[in-house]
Amino acid sequence: MKTNSFAPAPCLSILRLKGLIFLSVAALLIFTLFSSSLFCQNLVPNGNFEGGTCAQVGSSGGGFAPWFTVGPSHTADAFGRCGNTPGPGGGCCGGGAGIQVRSKPGTNLGNWVEYLEIQLTTPLVAGQTYCVEFYAATRNNVSTYTFIPIDKIGAYFSPTKVSGLANTAGTYTSGGTSGWVMDKVTPQIVNTPGNWITKSSCVKISGSFVAAGGEQYMVIGNFSLAANTPCQNGSDCDSYVSIDNVSVTAGACSPPFSLTATPLTSNICTPQCVTLTANPVGENGIFKYSWSPGGATTQSISACPTTTTNYTVTVTSTKGCATKTLNAVVTVNVSSCSNPSVTANNVTVCSAGGCTNITAIGSGGQNPYTYSWTPGPLAGSTVNVCPSSSTTYTVIITDGAGATGSNTASVSIGAGLTPTITGNTTICAGQTTTLTGNGGTSYSWNTGATTNSITVTPNNTITYSITATTGGCTGSAIATVTVTQAPIPTISGATIICSGQSTTLTATGGGTYSWNTSETTQSIT
Repeated sequence: MKTNSFAPAPCLSILRLKGLIFLSVAALLIFTLFSSSLFCQNLVPNGNFEGGTCAQVGSSGGGFAPWFTVGPSHTADAFGRCGNTPGPGGGCCGGGAGIQVRSKPGTNLGNWVEYLEIQLTTPLVAGQTYCVEFYAATRNNVSTYTFIPIDKIGAYFSPTKVSGLANTAGTYTSGGTSGWVMDKVTPQIVNTPGNWITKSSCVKISGSFVAAGGEQYMVIGNFSLAANTPCQNGSDCDSYVSIDNVSVTAGACSPPFSLTATPLTSNICTPQCVTLTANPVGENGIFKYSWSPGGATTQSISACPTTTTNYTVTVTSTKGCATKTLNAVVTVNVSSCSNPSVTANNVTVCSAGGCTNITAIGSGGQNPYTYSWTPGPLAGSTVNVCPSSSTTYTVIITDGAGATGSNTASVSIGAGLTPTITGNTTICAGQTTTLTGNGGTSYSWNTGATTNSITVTPNNTITYSITATTGGCTGSAIATVTVTQAPIPTISGATIICSGQSTTLTATGGGTYSWNTSETTQSIT
Protein backbone atom coordinates (compact mmCIF):
# COMPACT_ATOMS: atom_id res chain seq x y z
CA MET A 1 0.00 0.00 0.00
CA LYS A 2 1.52 3.33 -1.05
CA THR A 3 2.37 5.88 1.65
CA ASN A 4 3.70 9.44 1.62
CA SER A 5 5.78 10.91 4.44
CA PHE A 6 7.68 14.01 5.49
CA ALA A 7 9.60 14.77 8.69
CA PRO A 8 9.20 18.37 9.91
CA ALA A 9 10.50 17.67 13.43
CA PRO A 10 13.08 15.35 15.01
CA CYS A 11 10.55 13.66 17.31
CA LEU A 12 7.98 12.51 14.78
CA SER A 13 7.59 11.76 11.13
CA ILE A 14 4.25 12.37 9.52
CA LEU A 15 3.06 9.21 7.81
CA ARG A 16 0.41 9.59 5.13
CA LEU A 17 -1.78 6.82 3.77
CA LYS A 18 -3.53 7.42 0.47
CA GLY A 19 -7.03 7.08 1.80
CA LEU A 20 -9.50 8.37 4.36
CA ILE A 21 -7.96 8.59 7.81
CA PHE A 22 -10.15 8.36 10.95
CA LEU A 23 -9.42 8.70 14.63
CA SER A 24 -11.80 7.29 17.20
CA VAL A 25 -11.76 7.36 20.99
CA ALA A 26 -13.77 5.35 23.49
CA ALA A 27 -15.60 7.19 26.20
CA LEU A 28 -13.78 6.82 29.53
CA LEU A 29 -15.64 9.41 31.57
CA ILE A 30 -18.90 8.63 33.33
CA PHE A 31 -21.37 11.47 32.99
CA THR A 32 -24.72 11.59 34.70
CA LEU A 33 -27.39 13.26 32.57
CA PHE A 34 -29.13 14.73 35.56
CA SER A 35 -25.99 16.20 37.05
CA SER A 36 -26.08 19.87 37.97
CA SER A 37 -22.94 20.27 35.86
CA LEU A 38 -24.73 19.28 32.66
CA PHE A 39 -24.35 22.69 31.11
CA CYS A 40 -20.60 22.99 31.68
CA GLN A 41 -19.44 19.37 31.23
CA ASN A 42 -17.36 18.82 28.10
CA LEU A 43 -18.52 15.58 26.51
CA VAL A 44 -15.24 15.22 24.56
CA PRO A 45 -12.52 13.28 26.43
CA ASN A 46 -8.98 14.57 25.90
CA GLY A 47 -10.35 17.39 23.75
CA ASN A 48 -7.06 19.28 24.10
CA PHE A 49 -4.92 16.30 22.93
CA GLU A 50 -2.64 16.63 25.94
CA GLY A 51 -2.97 13.05 27.21
CA GLY A 52 -1.05 10.02 25.97
CA THR A 53 2.44 9.48 24.62
CA CYS A 54 4.27 11.41 21.94
CA ALA A 55 3.91 8.59 19.44
CA GLN A 56 1.71 9.14 16.44
CA VAL A 57 -1.75 7.73 16.70
CA GLY A 58 -1.82 4.34 15.05
CA SER A 59 1.82 3.53 15.77
CA SER A 60 3.01 1.04 18.33
CA GLY A 61 3.31 3.80 20.92
CA GLY A 62 -0.38 4.51 20.86
CA GLY A 63 -0.28 8.27 21.26
CA PHE A 64 -3.04 10.73 22.21
CA ALA A 65 -4.57 8.27 24.67
CA PRO A 66 -7.39 7.41 24.76
CA TRP A 67 -7.56 8.12 21.01
CA PHE A 68 -7.26 5.22 18.53
CA THR A 69 -7.56 4.86 14.76
CA VAL A 70 -9.38 2.66 12.33
CA GLY A 71 -6.26 0.95 10.96
CA PRO A 72 -2.69 0.49 12.23
CA SER A 73 -1.15 2.43 9.33
CA HIS A 74 -3.39 5.45 9.68
CA THR A 75 -1.55 8.16 11.63
CA ALA A 76 -2.30 11.66 12.75
CA ASP A 77 0.35 14.15 13.77
CA ALA A 78 1.08 15.21 17.35
CA PHE A 79 2.04 18.84 17.96
CA GLY A 80 3.11 20.99 20.87
CA ARG A 81 4.36 19.09 23.92
CA CYS A 82 5.72 16.26 21.74
CA GLY A 83 8.42 18.49 20.29
CA ASN A 84 6.85 18.48 16.85
CA THR A 85 6.28 22.21 17.06
CA PRO A 86 4.86 23.36 13.75
CA GLY A 87 5.19 27.10 14.37
CA PRO A 88 2.51 29.73 15.00
CA GLY A 89 0.29 28.40 12.25
CA GLY A 90 0.77 24.73 12.85
CA GLY A 91 -0.74 24.15 16.26
CA CYS A 92 -3.33 25.73 18.51
CA CYS A 93 -2.76 26.31 22.21
CA GLY A 94 0.60 24.57 22.11
CA GLY A 95 -0.66 21.25 20.81
CA GLY A 96 -3.33 19.57 18.75
CA ALA A 97 -3.79 16.94 16.09
CA GLY A 98 -3.01 17.57 12.43
CA ILE A 99 -5.17 16.42 9.50
CA GLN A 100 -5.17 16.93 5.74
CA VAL A 101 -8.43 18.76 4.76
CA ARG A 102 -7.82 19.36 1.05
CA SER A 103 -5.47 17.83 -1.47
CA LYS A 104 -4.46 18.86 -4.94
CA PRO A 105 -4.54 15.96 -7.39
CA GLY A 106 -1.16 15.03 -8.81
CA THR A 107 0.93 16.12 -5.81
CA ASN A 108 3.05 13.93 -3.55
CA LEU A 109 0.39 14.21 -0.87
CA GLY A 110 -1.98 12.24 -3.06
CA ASN A 111 -5.68 12.62 -3.61
CA TRP A 112 -7.08 12.19 -0.09
CA VAL A 113 -8.27 13.90 3.05
CA GLU A 114 -8.30 12.97 6.77
CA TYR A 115 -10.79 13.07 9.63
CA LEU A 116 -10.71 13.06 13.42
CA GLU A 117 -13.33 10.90 15.09
CA ILE A 118 -14.16 10.66 18.77
CA GLN A 119 -16.72 8.93 20.92
CA LEU A 120 -18.47 11.26 23.35
CA THR A 121 -18.62 10.45 27.03
CA THR A 122 -22.40 10.10 26.81
CA PRO A 123 -24.91 10.02 23.94
CA LEU A 124 -26.69 13.26 23.13
CA VAL A 125 -30.23 13.78 24.42
CA ALA A 126 -33.06 14.27 21.93
CA GLY A 127 -34.33 17.84 21.82
CA GLN A 128 -31.36 19.22 23.80
CA THR A 129 -29.37 22.09 22.28
CA TYR A 130 -25.59 21.57 22.26
CA CYS A 131 -22.72 23.96 21.67
CA VAL A 132 -19.83 22.60 19.60
CA GLU A 133 -16.50 24.42 19.57
CA PHE A 134 -13.01 23.68 18.36
CA TYR A 135 -10.02 25.68 17.18
CA ALA A 136 -8.10 25.28 13.96
CA ALA A 137 -5.03 26.77 12.30
CA THR A 138 -3.44 26.09 8.93
CA ARG A 139 -0.06 24.32 9.16
CA ASN A 140 3.02 26.32 8.19
CA ASN A 141 4.68 25.23 4.97
CA VAL A 142 6.95 22.20 5.31
CA SER A 143 9.78 21.45 2.90
CA THR A 144 8.23 21.45 -0.58
CA TYR A 145 4.66 21.46 0.72
CA THR A 146 2.74 24.74 0.59
CA PHE A 147 -0.44 24.81 2.64
CA ILE A 148 -3.19 27.35 1.83
CA PRO A 149 -6.06 28.29 4.18
CA ILE A 150 -9.57 27.05 3.37
CA ASP A 151 -12.89 27.74 5.09
CA LYS A 152 -14.60 24.37 4.59
CA ILE A 153 -14.56 22.43 7.85
CA GLY A 154 -17.22 21.17 10.22
CA ALA A 155 -18.42 18.48 12.61
CA TYR A 156 -20.76 15.55 11.95
CA PHE A 157 -22.52 13.63 14.73
CA SER A 158 -23.65 10.01 14.29
CA PRO A 159 -25.28 7.45 16.60
CA THR A 160 -22.88 4.80 15.25
CA LYS A 161 -19.17 4.79 14.62
CA VAL A 162 -18.28 6.24 11.22
CA SER A 163 -15.98 3.64 9.67
CA GLY A 164 -15.68 1.24 6.73
CA LEU A 165 -15.65 3.99 4.12
CA ALA A 166 -13.71 1.89 1.62
CA ASN A 167 -15.32 0.98 -1.66
CA THR A 168 -15.87 -2.62 -2.75
CA ALA A 169 -12.30 -2.87 -3.99
CA GLY A 170 -11.05 -2.19 -0.48
CA THR A 171 -9.29 1.07 -1.37
CA TYR A 172 -9.77 4.60 -0.10
CA THR A 173 -10.25 7.63 -2.28
CA SER A 174 -11.30 11.26 -2.05
CA GLY A 175 -12.78 11.11 -5.51
CA GLY A 176 -16.43 10.72 -6.42
CA THR A 177 -16.48 6.92 -6.41
CA SER A 178 -18.66 4.66 -4.31
CA GLY A 179 -15.99 4.61 -1.63
CA TRP A 180 -16.40 8.31 -0.81
CA VAL A 181 -19.29 8.85 1.58
CA MET A 182 -18.25 11.80 3.75
CA ASP A 183 -19.46 14.29 1.11
CA LYS A 184 -22.86 12.54 1.27
CA VAL A 185 -23.51 13.31 4.94
CA THR A 186 -24.73 16.68 6.24
CA PRO A 187 -22.59 17.98 9.12
CA GLN A 188 -24.54 19.59 11.95
CA ILE A 189 -21.84 22.24 12.45
CA VAL A 190 -20.23 24.08 9.53
CA ASN A 191 -17.73 26.90 9.49
CA THR A 192 -18.95 30.30 8.30
CA PRO A 193 -17.93 30.91 4.66
CA GLY A 194 -15.09 33.41 4.56
CA ASN A 195 -13.88 32.49 8.07
CA TRP A 196 -10.54 31.37 6.67
CA ILE A 197 -8.47 29.02 8.82
CA THR A 198 -5.36 31.16 8.90
CA LYS A 199 -1.76 30.47 9.82
CA SER A 200 -1.32 33.54 12.00
CA SER A 201 -3.68 32.49 14.82
CA CYS A 202 -6.19 29.91 15.92
CA VAL A 203 -9.64 30.29 14.37
CA LYS A 204 -12.64 29.39 16.46
CA ILE A 205 -15.19 27.11 14.78
CA SER A 206 -18.45 26.98 16.68
CA GLY A 207 -22.17 26.43 16.35
CA SER A 208 -25.25 25.15 18.14
CA PHE A 209 -27.63 22.39 17.07
CA VAL A 210 -30.52 20.40 18.50
CA ALA A 211 -29.74 16.70 18.92
CA ALA A 212 -31.99 14.09 17.35
CA GLY A 213 -31.00 11.81 20.22
CA GLY A 214 -28.45 9.03 20.56
CA GLU A 215 -25.59 10.70 18.70
CA GLN A 216 -22.35 9.61 20.36
CA TYR A 217 -19.63 9.86 17.66
CA MET A 218 -18.28 13.15 16.33
CA VAL A 219 -16.27 13.46 13.13
CA ILE A 220 -14.26 16.64 12.36
CA GLY A 221 -13.04 17.43 8.87
CA ASN A 222 -13.95 18.77 5.43
CA PHE A 223 -17.21 17.29 4.15
CA SER A 224 -16.95 18.75 0.63
CA LEU A 225 -15.06 17.51 -2.41
CA ALA A 226 -12.01 19.48 -3.52
CA ALA A 227 -14.00 20.97 -6.41
CA ASN A 228 -16.39 22.48 -3.87
CA THR A 229 -13.67 23.62 -1.45
CA PRO A 230 -12.29 27.04 -2.39
CA CYS A 231 -8.76 28.04 -1.45
CA GLN A 232 -7.99 31.48 -0.04
CA ASN A 233 -5.50 32.15 -2.82
CA GLY A 234 -8.18 31.39 -5.43
CA SER A 235 -6.37 28.46 -7.05
CA ASP A 236 -6.08 24.72 -6.50
CA CYS A 237 -4.24 23.96 -3.28
CA ASP A 238 -3.25 21.58 -0.51
CA SER A 239 -4.48 22.41 2.97
CA TYR A 240 -3.50 20.91 6.29
CA VAL A 241 -4.77 22.08 9.67
CA SER A 242 -4.24 21.38 13.34
CA ILE A 243 -7.31 20.87 15.52
CA ASP A 244 -7.34 21.59 19.25
CA ASN A 245 -9.55 22.30 22.27
CA VAL A 246 -12.59 20.39 21.05
CA SER A 247 -15.68 20.68 23.23
CA VAL A 248 -19.34 19.66 23.16
CA THR A 249 -21.47 21.09 25.96
CA ALA A 250 -25.19 21.24 26.63
CA GLY A 251 -26.75 24.62 25.94
CA ALA A 252 -26.48 27.12 23.12
CA CYS A 253 -23.14 28.73 22.26
CA SER A 254 -22.49 32.20 23.58
CA PRO A 255 -22.93 35.12 21.14
CA PRO A 256 -19.92 36.51 19.25
CA PHE A 257 -17.52 38.68 21.20
CA SER A 258 -18.45 42.37 21.01
CA LEU A 259 -17.60 45.45 23.01
CA THR A 260 -19.14 48.82 23.78
CA ALA A 261 -18.15 51.45 26.30
CA THR A 262 -20.53 53.84 27.99
CA PRO A 263 -21.27 56.66 28.03
CA LEU A 264 -20.08 57.17 24.46
CA THR A 265 -19.81 60.92 25.01
CA SER A 266 -19.80 62.78 28.34
CA ASN A 267 -19.85 66.50 29.14
CA ILE A 268 -18.44 67.63 32.45
CA CYS A 269 -17.29 70.82 34.11
CA THR A 270 -14.00 70.95 35.93
CA PRO A 271 -13.34 69.51 38.47
CA GLN A 272 -16.13 66.98 37.96
CA CYS A 273 -15.69 63.25 37.22
CA VAL A 274 -17.62 60.71 35.15
CA THR A 275 -17.77 56.91 35.39
CA LEU A 276 -16.77 55.05 32.21
CA THR A 277 -17.69 51.38 31.80
CA ALA A 278 -16.64 48.67 29.34
CA ASN A 279 -19.46 46.33 28.33
CA PRO A 280 -18.12 43.16 26.69
CA VAL A 281 -20.62 40.59 25.40
CA GLY A 282 -20.14 37.02 24.23
CA GLU A 283 -17.57 34.25 24.48
CA ASN A 284 -18.47 33.54 28.12
CA GLY A 285 -14.78 33.85 28.69
CA ILE A 286 -12.52 35.64 31.14
CA PHE A 287 -12.27 39.34 30.34
CA LYS A 288 -9.22 41.48 31.03
CA TYR A 289 -9.39 45.28 30.82
CA SER A 290 -6.84 47.97 30.07
CA TRP A 291 -7.72 51.70 29.94
CA SER A 292 -5.69 54.40 28.28
CA PRO A 293 -4.75 56.92 29.48
CA GLY A 294 -4.34 55.84 33.07
CA GLY A 295 -3.58 52.12 32.77
CA ALA A 296 -6.53 51.00 34.92
CA THR A 297 -7.40 47.29 34.65
CA THR A 298 -10.96 47.39 36.04
CA GLN A 299 -14.19 47.20 34.08
CA SER A 300 -15.22 50.71 35.17
CA ILE A 301 -13.10 53.77 35.90
CA SER A 302 -13.75 57.23 37.30
CA ALA A 303 -12.41 59.75 34.78
CA CYS A 304 -11.65 63.30 36.01
CA PRO A 305 -9.83 64.95 33.10
CA THR A 306 -9.06 68.67 33.09
CA THR A 307 -9.22 68.85 29.28
CA THR A 308 -11.30 67.05 26.68
CA THR A 309 -9.94 63.49 26.48
CA ASN A 310 -10.56 60.32 24.47
CA TYR A 311 -10.39 57.17 26.60
CA THR A 312 -9.65 53.80 24.96
CA VAL A 313 -10.48 50.54 26.69
CA THR A 314 -8.92 47.33 25.43
CA VAL A 315 -10.74 44.14 26.41
CA THR A 316 -9.18 40.73 25.93
CA SER A 317 -11.42 37.68 26.07
CA THR A 318 -9.71 34.44 26.99
CA LYS A 319 -11.58 31.17 26.59
CA GLY A 320 -9.57 28.01 26.71
CA CYS A 321 -6.35 28.92 24.96
CA ALA A 322 -7.84 31.32 22.41
CA THR A 323 -7.81 35.06 22.95
CA LYS A 324 -9.63 37.88 21.22
CA THR A 325 -9.05 41.58 21.71
CA LEU A 326 -11.39 44.49 20.97
CA ASN A 327 -11.11 48.24 21.55
CA ALA A 328 -13.74 50.88 22.29
CA VAL A 329 -13.32 54.66 22.54
CA VAL A 330 -15.32 57.16 24.60
CA THR A 331 -14.96 60.94 24.73
CA VAL A 332 -15.14 63.16 27.80
CA ASN A 333 -15.68 66.83 26.91
CA VAL A 334 -14.46 69.21 29.60
CA SER A 335 -15.52 72.85 30.03
CA SER A 336 -15.06 75.50 32.68
CA CYS A 337 -18.72 76.28 33.04
CA SER A 338 -21.21 77.88 35.40
CA ASN A 339 -24.35 76.28 36.74
CA PRO A 340 -27.35 76.29 34.41
CA SER A 341 -30.31 78.65 34.84
CA VAL A 342 -33.93 78.28 33.80
CA THR A 343 -36.93 80.54 33.13
CA ALA A 344 -40.57 79.48 33.15
CA ASN A 345 -43.79 81.24 32.03
CA ASN A 346 -46.75 82.16 34.23
CA VAL A 347 -50.21 81.24 32.93
CA THR A 348 -53.85 81.95 33.84
CA VAL A 349 -56.52 79.34 33.14
CA CYS A 350 -60.22 80.05 32.83
CA SER A 351 -61.45 77.95 35.69
CA ALA A 352 -60.49 75.26 38.21
CA GLY A 353 -59.50 72.05 36.43
CA GLY A 354 -58.63 73.91 33.24
CA CYS A 355 -55.47 72.65 31.48
CA THR A 356 -52.53 74.58 30.10
CA ASN A 357 -48.90 74.12 29.07
CA ILE A 358 -46.05 75.66 31.04
CA THR A 359 -42.60 75.85 29.48
CA ALA A 360 -39.08 76.09 30.92
CA ILE A 361 -36.10 77.40 28.95
CA GLY A 362 -32.59 76.51 30.13
CA SER A 363 -29.36 78.38 29.56
CA GLY A 364 -25.74 78.25 30.73
CA GLY A 365 -24.01 75.14 32.05
CA GLN A 366 -23.48 72.16 29.74
CA ASN A 367 -25.87 70.69 27.20
CA PRO A 368 -27.92 68.55 27.19
CA TYR A 369 -30.50 69.67 29.78
CA THR A 370 -33.09 67.62 31.62
CA TYR A 371 -36.08 69.07 33.48
CA SER A 372 -38.11 67.83 36.42
CA TRP A 373 -41.19 69.55 37.92
CA THR A 374 -42.96 69.56 41.27
CA PRO A 375 -45.68 68.98 42.16
CA GLY A 376 -45.58 66.03 39.79
CA PRO A 377 -43.68 64.04 38.97
CA LEU A 378 -43.43 65.76 35.59
CA ALA A 379 -40.52 65.78 33.14
CA GLY A 380 -39.60 67.71 30.01
CA SER A 381 -39.13 71.34 29.07
CA THR A 382 -42.90 71.69 28.41
CA VAL A 383 -45.49 70.02 30.61
CA ASN A 384 -49.30 70.08 30.65
CA VAL A 385 -51.00 70.80 33.97
CA CYS A 386 -54.67 70.96 35.08
CA PRO A 387 -54.68 72.47 38.61
CA SER A 388 -57.84 72.58 40.69
CA SER A 389 -56.64 75.81 42.32
CA SER A 390 -53.96 78.40 41.70
CA THR A 391 -50.62 76.53 41.92
CA THR A 392 -46.93 77.38 41.84
CA TYR A 393 -44.78 74.80 40.02
CA THR A 394 -41.03 74.43 40.62
CA VAL A 395 -38.80 73.31 37.74
CA ILE A 396 -35.28 71.94 38.34
CA ILE A 397 -32.85 71.92 35.44
CA THR A 398 -29.90 69.50 35.35
CA ASP A 399 -27.20 70.01 32.75
CA GLY A 400 -24.94 67.47 31.06
CA ALA A 401 -22.34 67.90 33.77
CA GLY A 402 -24.78 67.24 36.59
CA ALA A 403 -25.06 70.86 37.77
CA THR A 404 -28.55 72.14 38.65
CA GLY A 405 -30.66 75.30 38.73
CA SER A 406 -34.33 76.02 39.48
CA ASN A 407 -37.20 78.46 38.97
CA THR A 408 -40.98 78.63 39.41
CA ALA A 409 -44.06 79.04 37.20
CA SER A 410 -47.47 80.08 38.51
CA VAL A 411 -50.78 78.87 37.13
CA SER A 412 -53.66 81.09 38.27
CA ILE A 413 -57.38 80.34 38.13
CA GLY A 414 -59.28 83.08 36.27
CA ALA A 415 -62.95 84.15 36.42
CA GLY A 416 -63.82 82.41 33.19
CA LEU A 417 -65.17 83.91 29.95
CA THR A 418 -68.65 85.56 29.79
CA PRO A 419 -69.43 86.81 26.29
CA THR A 420 -72.46 89.06 25.42
CA ILE A 421 -74.62 89.69 22.35
CA THR A 422 -75.83 93.19 21.40
CA GLY A 423 -78.22 94.35 18.68
CA ASN A 424 -81.96 94.95 17.99
CA THR A 425 -83.80 91.87 19.17
CA THR A 426 -87.37 92.99 18.29
CA ILE A 427 -88.24 93.46 14.62
CA CYS A 428 -91.16 93.21 12.29
CA ALA A 429 -91.47 90.40 9.83
CA GLY A 430 -89.28 91.07 6.80
CA GLN A 431 -86.91 93.38 8.64
CA THR A 432 -83.18 92.67 9.27
CA THR A 433 -81.11 93.06 12.41
CA THR A 434 -77.38 92.83 13.19
CA LEU A 435 -76.24 90.84 16.25
CA THR A 436 -72.69 91.36 17.60
CA GLY A 437 -70.71 89.07 19.94
CA ASN A 438 -68.40 90.62 22.54
CA GLY A 439 -65.87 89.40 25.13
CA GLY A 440 -63.83 86.92 23.06
CA THR A 441 -61.18 86.83 20.37
CA SER A 442 -62.81 84.18 18.19
CA TYR A 443 -66.47 83.30 17.77
CA SER A 444 -68.74 80.57 16.51
CA TRP A 445 -72.50 81.14 15.92
CA ASN A 446 -75.13 78.44 15.70
CA THR A 447 -75.72 79.67 12.16
CA GLY A 448 -72.20 78.43 11.25
CA ALA A 449 -70.75 81.92 11.02
CA THR A 450 -67.36 82.55 12.66
CA THR A 451 -67.37 86.36 12.61
CA ASN A 452 -68.17 88.42 15.67
CA SER A 453 -71.28 89.96 13.96
CA ILE A 454 -74.08 88.44 11.91
CA THR A 455 -76.99 90.07 10.02
CA VAL A 456 -80.23 88.07 10.01
CA THR A 457 -83.77 88.42 8.60
CA PRO A 458 -85.89 85.92 10.47
CA ASN A 459 -89.56 85.35 9.61
CA ASN A 460 -90.42 84.20 13.10
CA THR A 461 -89.11 84.63 16.61
CA ILE A 462 -85.79 82.75 16.91
CA THR A 463 -82.90 82.29 19.38
CA TYR A 464 -79.26 82.78 18.31
CA SER A 465 -76.27 81.45 20.31
CA ILE A 466 -72.59 82.26 20.18
CA THR A 467 -69.47 80.55 21.61
CA ALA A 468 -66.53 82.84 22.28
CA THR A 469 -62.93 81.72 22.87
CA THR A 470 -59.95 83.58 24.34
CA GLY A 471 -56.62 81.96 25.23
CA GLY A 472 -58.14 78.52 25.61
CA CYS A 473 -61.08 79.77 27.65
CA THR A 474 -64.58 79.48 26.23
CA GLY A 475 -67.99 80.90 27.10
CA SER A 476 -71.40 81.17 25.46
CA ALA A 477 -74.35 83.59 25.22
CA ILE A 478 -77.79 83.62 23.59
CA ALA A 479 -80.10 86.28 22.13
CA THR A 480 -83.75 85.86 21.14
CA VAL A 481 -84.96 87.95 18.22
CA THR A 482 -88.73 88.58 18.48
CA VAL A 483 -90.46 88.99 15.12
CA THR A 484 -93.78 90.98 15.15
CA GLN A 485 -96.16 90.46 12.23
CA ALA A 486 -97.42 93.62 10.37
CA PRO A 487 -100.91 94.95 11.59
CA ILE A 488 -104.01 95.14 9.35
CA PRO A 489 -105.75 98.46 10.27
CA THR A 490 -109.40 99.40 9.57
CA ILE A 491 -111.20 102.82 9.49
CA SER A 492 -114.77 103.27 10.70
CA GLY A 493 -117.13 106.24 10.64
CA ALA A 494 -119.58 108.04 8.27
CA THR A 495 -118.03 108.23 4.90
CA ILE A 496 -120.95 110.05 3.18
CA ILE A 497 -121.83 113.56 4.40
CA CYS A 498 -123.39 116.82 3.08
CA SER A 499 -121.36 119.81 2.35
CA GLY A 500 -120.53 121.63 5.53
CA GLN A 501 -121.06 118.63 7.71
CA SER A 502 -118.25 116.87 9.68
CA THR A 503 -117.51 113.19 10.36
CA THR A 504 -115.25 111.33 12.74
CA LEU A 505 -113.00 108.60 11.35
CA THR A 506 -111.53 106.04 13.79
CA ALA A 507 -108.65 103.65 13.03
CA THR A 508 -108.38 100.27 14.70
CA GLY A 509 -106.01 97.28 14.53
CA GLY A 510 -102.79 99.05 15.34
CA GLY A 511 -100.83 100.35 18.21
CA THR A 512 -99.88 103.79 16.90
CA TYR A 513 -101.28 105.62 13.96
CA SER A 514 -100.22 108.21 11.42
CA TRP A 515 -102.82 109.80 9.13
CA ASN A 516 -102.10 111.40 5.81
CA THR A 517 -103.43 114.58 7.35
CA SER A 518 -100.40 114.43 9.68
CA GLU A 519 -102.46 113.59 12.74
CA THR A 520 -101.09 110.77 14.94
CA THR A 521 -104.23 110.12 16.95
CA GLN A 522 -106.40 107.09 16.57
CA SER A 523 -109.39 109.26 15.43
CA ILE A 524 -109.64 112.38 13.37
CA THR A 525 -112.67 114.69 12.66
